[in-house]
Amino acid sequence: MSTGPFAVRRAIPDDAPRLSAIARLAKAHWGYAPEDLDAWRDQLTVTADYLSSHDGLVFVAEEPGRGAEGFGALAVADGAAEIDHLWVVPDRIGHGMGRALFERLMAAARDGGIAVVRIASDPNAEAFYRRMGAVRVGAQPAPAAGDPARVLPILEFRT
Repeated sequence: MSTGPFAVRRAIPDDAPRLSAIARLAKAHWGYAPEDLDAWRDQLTVTADYLSSHDGLVFVAEEPGRGAEGFGALAVADGAAEIDHLWVVPDRIGHGMGRALFERLMAAARDGGIAVVRIASDPNAEAFYRRMGAVRVGAQPAPAAGDPARVLPILEFRT
């Protein structure tokens, strides 16, 4: 699948270090405290085993001359799906890469017969997901260093 000056392809295990770096860069973009980023290190780390175990449901957006600049992952279990990752490097936000990755994840869910996809979204990304058609169905407490009242919006999409 190709959109604009980048292409979307399935991730391979060798992508793991770059995808981890993308996740950390994207999360740091929102101004979180270093201690929060340290606490989230495991959640933001993508391993070769993770990529192998997600049965082709991790997609990478690449630009010629720049390589991988974003990725998305869908976790599927017992007929339900959740967006596990959707990250774009900060200087590529607003260039259609996030939308293309999101659309590829939704197509994979549809292809798998899944009607509803959920995400526990970072609060800073909620507006993006709402533009993609999400409906907020709940919230999950997720305190952070400078924001003890922080919550993650729980969002749903119909495929």
